This record gives sequence, C-alpha cells and structure tokens, in this order.
Amino acid sequence: RLDYETLGRWLRLQVHDSLVFEFPRDQEEALAAQGVAEMIKAVPELPMPPSWGLGPTLGIAVEAKAGGWWGAMTEVTL
Repeated sequence: RLDYETLGRWLRLQVHDSLVFEFPRDQEEALAAQGVAEMIKAVPELPMPPSWGLGPTLGIAVEAKAGGWWGAMTEVTL
C-alpha cells in the first residue's frame, strides 16, 4: 500500500485542481489507483450539513489520466 508521504515522491506538478505524477510505467496503473484512493478520502476537517444529504464530511470525486505527455493523456479506468 502506498502511503501519502510516499505518493508525494512521485508528485511533479500541481496546477489549480490537477495533480501531475510521474510514475514508473510498469507500476502506473497500480500507483494511479492508490493515488486516486488517497485523493477521494473524506476530509474530516470539512463537515457537511446533514440537511444536504451528502454524507458527514466533504469528499471530492477525481479522474485519473495517463500518457507520455500532457496533450496525449487518456482516462485511466480504475
């Protein structure tokens, strides 16, 4: 299991709401899945009002894309 600190080792760029990682090709799919799992975790410091019906804390949906360069990235099916 890849922890948050280790995942940060592969982080190369943060642009607005995007995180760009550079993973080894032979581990790309597994690492991307673990990165997505880390990123979609509920944020306990951001509670949601029960009346909204969205759960007890904020959670953010993300997409994962992979490719040799930014313009050629395609969505990763996890």
